[in-house]
Amino acid sequence: NVDSILDYGAGSGILAIAALILNVARSAIGTDIEPLAIKASTHNAMINSVGDRFNAQLIDEAQESQAPNGEEHTHDIIVANILQGPLTQLAPQLAAHAHRGTLLGLSGITSNQVQGIQKAYEDVGFRNFVTQTDDRDMAVTPMGHRWVVLTAVFGDAARGSSDSDDIIRR
Repeated sequence: NVDSILDYGAGSGILAIAALILNVARSAIGTDIEPLAIKASTHNAMINSVGDRFNAQLIDEAQESQAPNGEEHTHDIIVANILQGPLTQLAPQLAAHAHRGTLLGLSGITSNQVQGIQKAYEDVGFRNFVTQTDDRDMAVTPMGHRWVVLTAVFGDAARGSSDSDDIIRR
């Protein structure tokens, strides 16, 4: 169980809410640029009985999300399920919310996009990348590429502790 998870581009909030339901994290922040997503994710957290541990924050595309008191806040886990272009552009913003050992999980990308996205996140301090694929036929795009999840760790922290491996598997 980690202290906090940041779901950047949360949409419905499913990644953060699932982490709270599974007791992966004690608290979660879901950010989005869409006001309806903030409303939906807050509602979804409440109906899933984790509303007291979930904080939805509206951001604009140029704004950093901040802790409720206005200070920068780092997280133990950062997840984002967004398309390739925004994920690549957001690398510096996501790194600003990481501390040494922060776990990163990126999805919404295909196998042919991994190299460019990985480079962007290496450039801002993430290391120990692992690409996880789903071998089911449903996980293939019309162009024949597999959907993947890219995970990494911020800083020089070595991956491999049972806690981080267990969290990544969840």
